[in-house]
Formats: sequence, structure tokens, C-alpha cells
Amino acid sequence: MNSVQKEKEEIIPMSELKMAWVPYVPKNAWKFDPLTQKPRAYFLKTSQRRTALRGLKEEQLRRWEYALPYIFLPRVQEEPTANSEVSILLDIDGQSNKVPPLTYDWQFDELEEYTKTVVKDCQLDEKHTDSIRQQIRDQVNEKKKAFREEKVAWQARLNGLSEKEKKALEELKCLKYYPKNSVPDLSTVKVSILAVFFLHFDEV
Repeated sequence: MNSVQKEKEEIIPMSELKMAWVPYVPKNAWKFDPLTQKPRAYFLKTSQRRTALRGLKEEQLRRWEYALPYIFLPRVQEEPTANSEVSILLDIDGQSNKVPPLTYDWQFDELEEYTKTVVKDCQLDEKHTDSIRQQIRDQVNEKKKAFREEKVAWQARLNGLSEKEKKALEELKCLKYYPKNSVPDLSTVKVSILAVFFLHFDEV
């Protein structure tokens, strides 16, 4: 689940949206027991009834709109790296409206100098200097903590895969198909990208 409005992506089971990958069984194999057939492809299918969609609340509909198929692919998803830039929102008693959202870079900005610059540029009372400095420290620490948790979670997911699963994900190919119809002409709009999770398909 991802959108411009959301601060960060949310990974949920497909079942929450009544969706699942189901095996494709060609018509010529229908005379056999489907359970004995080895599927060559899977399709994304929903069990959500069409009539039920009309009764969904606005919030529920938004979840469907912002949903993207996702699979954890270590070969294309690099281990999280820290972004040292932090968006700072200061809470200053009686003068908050003077301070716009700030960007602080803990790698390149020197805290003491940065704080003095904020006080001067925003025409704040110097008595707020210590409070501003502490608020910046707190928000930087929150960002660092969130990054550490993200890195631990990524490693845990990687460690949770069996050798068989790792091999399967390494060999997995992602293919993208376009309709062959001539109207409308899709030849000029074909792209190899799905989303940030896959970056590019192996074949279009």
C-alpha cells in the first residue's frame, strides 16, 4: 500500500483485500484433475463480489486504489541505507508560525551553527535556542531509530527465507504482457516498469 499521502509503504497480505495468486490451467487440461497439473503461470484474482464493491466505504476503496502487487526480491531490493536528511518541525511557544518546515542533515550540518542560523533567519528570541537544539536532536534520533528498525526488519526477512526459497527467488523471472490488439495502439506506450519493487521486468 503506497500513495503520496502516506508517509511510508505498508505491506499487507493479499487476503486482506480478498486477492490471491491462482494457478492458470489451460482448457486442454480441464479433463484432468487440476490438482495434478503443474501450473506454468499464476494470475492475480479477487474473490470480492462486484455487488459488494458498491457498498464499500471511501476509506476501503482508497485501499484498493493504492494497492500494488509486491514480492520480496532480494536481488533487486537493496538493503536499506540511511538518508541523513531529516524534515524538522519545530514547536515554539507563541512563535511557531515564524518557522517553516526545515531540513537538517546530520552528516553535513553542525548543530550549534544550524540552530543559530534558524534563530537569526526566523527572528526568534534567543531564549528558544536550547529548545530548538533539543527538538532537532530528538527528531534526528527518531529518524535514526526508524532506519535501524527498517534495517533489522529487512535482514530478518532475508534470514527467514530457506535456501530453496532464496534459490527460487533468484531464478524467478518477471514477464509483462500487453494485448496484441491494434486499436488502441499500445506500441508507443509500452514500458518495462511495474513499480519500485521490481524496477524493470525481465521481459516485455
